[in-house]
Amino acid sequence: MSDEEILSTQFEPWEQATITNAVMFRLVMEKPGLCKKLLERLLNITISKMEIPEFEKDFREGMVSRGIRLDIYIEDADGTAIDIEMQAVTKSKEELGKRARYYQSIMDHNLLAKGQHYTKLRKSYIIFICTFDPYGTGLPRYFFSNICVADNSLELCDEAYKIFFNASAVNMDNITKDQRAFLKYVNGGLAEDDFTRELDSTVKEYREDKRKKATYMTFQQDIMEIEARGEMRGELKMAVQTVRNFMSKNPQKDVNTVMDDLSYEGELREQILKHIMQ
Repeated sequence: MSDEEILSTQFEPWEQATITNAVMFRLVMEKPGLCKKLLERLLNITISKMEIPEFEKDFREGMVSRGIRLDIYIEDADGTAIDIEMQAVTKSKEELGKRARYYQSIMDHNLLAKGQHYTKLRKSYIIFICTFDPYGTGLPRYFFSNICVADNSLELCDEAYKIFFNASAVNMDNITKDQRAFLKYVNGGLAEDDFTRELDSTVKEYREDKRKKATYMTFQQDIMEIEARGEMRGELKMAVQTVRNFMSKNPQKDVNTVMDDLSYEGELREQILKHIMQ
C-alpha cells in the first residue's frame, strides 16, 4: 500500500469494519492458521509450514526512492515469497499492473542476499484481492505469468506470478469452491463454509477488542501525519516559488531580505533557504 493510497482510504467506525478494511485484514491475517488457510485457498496448494506473517512489512532500501508497505508478506517452508494485498480502493488496471511490477522488483531485491547470484531468486506471488473487477472482463481470477507472445506454450521461467481476484464477479464457475466462498464473503455475502465462518468470527471478535481498536486509531493518526507532511510540502513548494519570483523582480535584495519582507520564519524559513541555496 502506497502513501497515496493510504490517503485515499475512507475510514469507517471500527465497530463496522469488515474483512476488506485494510487494518482489519492485516490484524486477522496475523493469525498464522487463518493466513495459511487463506493462502492454500487462493493458490490451491498445501502449505506445510510458513513464517508468521509480517504486519505491513516496510521495504526501505538505499536503492529505493520511496518506501512501500506490503499488507501481508509471507515466506513458506520452501522459501516462496508471497505478498497479499486487500484492494478495496478502485484503481485502474494500468496502475495496479505498475504497482505489482514495482512490488516485484523490491521483493526480489530483498530476497536476494547481498552478493548472491540472481539464480538464487525464489518463486514469488503477488496477490491482489480486489472488491472490484480490475480488468473489466468479469473473470473472478486473473493469473499472470511471463510467456512468449509468439508461442504461449513457452514460459520465461522467472517464477514470478501475479494474481488478481475479483470479488465482484457474477460468474465464478471457473474457480474452486473454496475460492468462491471466500470471494463472496469479501463481497459482503454470508460466511458459507468453515473457513469464512472462522474469518467472520474473528472479525466480530476484533471489533470488540479495545487493543485492536487502538491499533486502528494509531493507523488513523499515521494517516493524519502523512496528510500534514503533504500539506507542509505543498506550502514549502509554494513559498520557494514565491521567494524566487520576488527575487527575480527585486535582484538587489538577497534571499534573507526577501524572506523578511514576506514574513517567513522558523522551520519554513530554514527549509526555503535550503531549497534556494541548492
